[in-house]
Amino acid sequence: MKHLSTVASAALISLALAQGAVAQDMPPRAIGSLDVDAATTAPLQVTRSVHLDAAPETIFATIADNENWVSWFDSLESVEGQDGSRTFTFTGGQGALTENIVAFDEPSVFAWSISEGNPLGLENHLGALHVMPDAEDGEGSVVSLSVFYNHPNLAGIAPVTEGGGATITDALVSVHGGSVTQEVFGTDKITIRTTRVTDASVAELWGVMVDGFGDVAQWSSVISEATLFGETDTSNDGLLGVGRKCFIPGFGSEVEERVVEVNREAGRFAYEVLAGLPPFASNGLSQWEFEDLGDGTTRVTSTITMDIAEGTPGMALGMTKAQFGQLMTMSIDEFVHFVRTGEPHPRELASRS
Repeated sequence: MKHLSTVASAALISLALAQGAVAQDMPPRAIGSLDVDAATTAPLQVTRSVHLDAAPETIFATIADNENWVSWFDSLESVEGQDGSRTFTFTGGQGALTENIVAFDEPSVFAWSISEGNPLGLENHLGALHVMPDAEDGEGSVVSLSVFYNHPNLAGIAPVTEGGGATITDALVSVHGGSVTQEVFGTDKITIRTTRVTDASVAELWGVMVDGFGDVAQWSSVISEATLFGETDTSNDGLLGVGRKCFIPGFGSEVEERVVEVNREAGRFAYEVLAGLPPFASNGLSQWEFEDLGDGTTRVTSTITMDIAEGTPGMALGMTKAQFGQLMTMSIDEFVHFVRTGEPHPRELASRS
């Protein structure tokens, strides 16, 4: 039988938080060697991950070089300091900002928190870059940026912090080569966008994801069984309106989905989530896009969105972002692996034991 899945864990944790569980009842938060809970009580707000064509040691040296940060942000005149803190001086006499270096664990974790001159009014701020070897393809590295904070106007400030995160990660891609692999953001509406580039063709990917809509348990370590309901003609556009129930071990109910878009010519496929979201989420939608890049490779993009109820506890929202982001990283890697090799991912095989 398969193990308790990430999506089940996410839903159960989010439910507990929504019902008022205290922080010590929740699993500890960590980014590599960094104890997040010791550094901040704020929830996760933004994450962005990139694959880079360089070793972790090389990437960490880039991150640790203050001059690089000056070149990345047009608003910066200088960045000084390293041992324990650093000060950012803005151009045009716009003041300065001081950060405490919370973690400097070469070559894997670089983290900081704002201590003085906080122009955005971020409370309990923590930013962290986690550099890891890419275990999936064995080449290059994966860098994930996570930003935690509280703010009285989250919806208003979120685009600013999301833009800052994009600037940092895009700069690293510019320096080392690579691509964005995941973005997780939003307050009243969460978006989780995950991307991979593979040498599998659009037709091969479509065959497993769409034509094999009812066979998801063959390649997913999350799902032990899936059954279709409604009209079950899965040929061509006959799939539109078909429902799927996915059974997840250890979860009290199944996830129900219904196909809402099948566009083979455009390489787009989507299904809505009818049941199984956290209690404070609604209008869940999962969209898949397959784009032929013209060089023998295909870009696969998975985008999940869900509306969040007003008044949802920040920690519940942050945990949902973290857990569902992890879920989609696992899911897209397992999917691509199955299409390329015809065999389940090692993680899927291990889940059956």
